[in-house]
Amino acid sequence: MKEFDYENCQVIDIITRRSGIRFIHFLGYAYEYEGPEKNEGPWKFVSYIGAFYPLANVIKAGGISDFIFAREIEFKQQIIDLTEKELIEMYEKLNEGNKVIEIDESNITKDTINTLMDGTYVVFPLSHKL
Repeated sequence: MKEFDYENCQVIDIITRRSGIRFIHFLGYAYEYEGPEKNEGPWKFVSYIGAFYPLANVIKAGGISDFIFAREIEFKQQIIDLTEKELIEMYEKLNEGNKVIEIDESNITKDTINTLMDGTYVVFPLSHKL
């Protein structure tokens, strides 16, 4: 039975700079891999490198999913092979040892961006309830 329940959910950091401007750092996402390689972990984590954008711009572009869909090809990516246990441990360490914050993408809007605290979020896509 799978313990990891964040498959295909974006992992982001929300950061407020000293200037007061809020940024989103796209960290990546995980998916289960069912390939022929026996030495690779059953999970892959696609890590985005250097994907920082003003949070307000992401919201104006239609939200996280739309923003990523339009720009993912621009993101420098690294794929990491992990077991499910390693993946769970990685998520536990992402938010400076605190549990990541779970949020539905529909709750990240222009009306809520100033109420979101800084931290690491697992963002459930709009389609996850379908």
